[in-house]
Amino acid sequence: MTITVPLSIIIPVHNEEDNIPGLIKELDVVTKKWKVPSEVVIVDDASTDGTLSALKRSIKNKPFIRIIHLPKNEGKTNAWRVGFEAASHDIIATMDGDLQNSPADIPNLLKKLQQGFGMVSGYRKSRSGRPVQIFLSRVINRTIKLLTGIKLTDHGCGIKIFRKVALNNLEYKNSLHRFIGLWVAANGHKVTEIEVSDRPRCAGKSKFGIERLLIVPLDIFRFFKQNPSYAARSLLLLLTALGIFLRFWEIGRDNLWNDEMLSVKYAKLPVHETIYQLNKYSAHPPLYFWLLHLWMWLFGTSESAIRSLGAVFGIITIPLVYLVGKQIFNWRTGLIAAFLFTINPFQIRYAQEARAYTLLVFVALLTLLALYNYVAAKNSKKPTRKFIYFYSISNLLLVNTHIYGALIWVANKVAALIVLSKQKRATWLKAEIIPFLGLAALAPMYCNQISNTDHYNWLPKISQIKFLEFFADVPGSYCLLAIFLAPVIFLFSKRSERSNKKTLALLAWIIFVPLVSFLITIYQPIFHPRYFIASGVGFIILAAAGFDSIIKWQKKLGILLIIIATIFSFISLDRLYKERKQELTWAVEWMVENHYDRKDQVMFVSHWAAYNFLYYFHLPHIPITEPYIEFNAIKAVKPLHVMTDEEYFRIFNAATNNAKRIWVVVTDFSYPISVIMDPLKAKYHIVKMEEHDGGHSADHHGPITMILLDRNS
Repeated sequence: MTITVPLSIIIPVHNEEDNIPGLIKELDVVTKKWKVPSEVVIVDDASTDGTLSALKRSIKNKPFIRIIHLPKNEGKTNAWRVGFEAASHDIIATMDGDLQNSPADIPNLLKKLQQGFGMVSGYRKSRSGRPVQIFLSRVINRTIKLLTGIKLTDHGCGIKIFRKVALNNLEYKNSLHRFIGLWVAANGHKVTEIEVSDRPRCAGKSKFGIERLLIVPLDIFRFFKQNPSYAARSLLLLLTALGIFLRFWEIGRDNLWNDEMLSVKYAKLPVHETIYQLNKYSAHPPLYFWLLHLWMWLFGTSESAIRSLGAVFGIITIPLVYLVGKQIFNWRTGLIAAFLFTINPFQIRYAQEARAYTLLVFVALLTLLALYNYVAAKNSKKPTRKFIYFYSISNLLLVNTHIYGALIWVANKVAALIVLSKQKRATWLKAEIIPFLGLAALAPMYCNQISNTDHYNWLPKISQIKFLEFFADVPGSYCLLAIFLAPVIFLFSKRSERSNKKTLALLAWIIFVPLVSFLITIYQPIFHPRYFIASGVGFIILAAAGFDSIIKWQKKLGILLIIIATIFSFISLDRLYKERKQELTWAVEWMVENHYDRKDQVMFVSHWAAYNFLYYFHLPHIPITEPYIEFNAIKAVKPLHVMTDEEYFRIFNAATNNAKRIWVVVTDFSYPISVIMDPLKAKYHIVKMEEHDGGHSADHHGPITMILLDRNS
């Protein structure tokens, strides 16, 4: 292959006497095939053998080759610098002088460079050399690619090609040559690589040494220090690792509670049956339950397995928080937000439950990222199909995830109206067609859920809501609420932010769902902190922007506030992890210890307890498979407090088939134990009764009372 533009080839050499004749001969043969004149600059880096003499002998009658002799050996980086400064052309190629690189690969590198890149590096797919050398090189290259995100997999390959402008403003010191691709990318130029040939060394001594393992970390640290935005990727990987630990730590410590059991119940149904049952009995769309159905098929139905789906969505949301923060503000805000999200007790709590909240956060942030990506798009009239698909699908997933997804969908519209220009709104409306049709398809389910007040009658009325307590739940505590509010207030004290449409749109997105929920609660209670979990992440991003502003103003103060927030977050996490809610396991084990028999009958005061209890009956270490009777059938006839003793006892006998021994499980304390037990004293007496507090908390687990009855003689 030939070339069409003149270029300079820079070749640093050190003690390569035996390779010089073959190098010059190959350069002469290859360059004669090119249509345009090019130059070769060979930099002799103070060789101590006969390299310089061999060069002078070999280049006779070859005016396109120049020699630069350096009196002092200062390394390859300095040799490159001297060669680059001596180069006459705007395109510069480099290669090693050991004959392992072939100049015949340069035209292919040039062709790729002309596609808009600042640097194209060679990639030795079939590499020669010692196995240890190849292994260490691949480990180092893959680690650097993972840490920086720059897609180069062979930094050590000597054959490369550059635009001269891409080499401007580089500091040629230390070991820049080793990772010059990183520095060129950090300088704002596109870099890539293509496959090149690699030949074994035939003469001379390899410059590769084990000491490189000590130098490489210093080179990477130096790069990160001067280019902190690239360090964000490495820190994000560490945060993700921390997020995995925090979200999976003690994930199976608690018994599944009512809502989690319902998730399992609906997830076990066939796909079509799930929709029917949710439409009839639940308050949520089907997406999460379908995903949980697949998840349980893959990983089983243990407590940890069931909850791990939520943990996984919580983990993959960490880099998403970074991307949203970076898109709206900057990479520093994204990194701070990702950190605060990673250690946030509220987010971790719901990441350890078999419910749809982490999925809701994930898809809500996807919609927000899609919106702000569109804001940043340069072409306002013809955005790519990628945006249309991204925005449409993410919003479609949103309305199918949770009933509050519909409110967040509307919040997206409010934010879009604030942040989008008039030119972009027309295309944005086209992207709303698919989500709107999806929401319309779910309209009957939503209407049924909204009209069924049983779904919400457990929620507090407006007069009972302690607003400060509710909003303190989102960051994790009152102290964290105060620490997060301070930077938000500081952020909006700046006039530039008060007039920044992107910031105002985010603020509107955060406020919309809690505000609308509050207004609806005046007529129908729907107000609960966990429904604002997505808004809470928006609040974290806004607080992170405030922390970043404080750091720019008073660096030590900003860092101190983040440290304090970290301390209080871990204090709340410590309390979370120490809670143990094992009341159902205790109840089943209590029955085993008290000699449960297959002829006995189990009764439940609460329809919730029946399904929950059955799950733990079927645990491998509990040898009980007897079917259960739901005691709530009695409550369905008449409330207990208005039922006569005769009515109550007749229904009770019908349900239990006059069993000799009855195990009564009481988890519904709407009625005193005496109301439940007094009508039965004529024919049954209490053999044993015991209560377990269950690690009581407001909306999770409560106490449980076990009563063993025996028929009177």
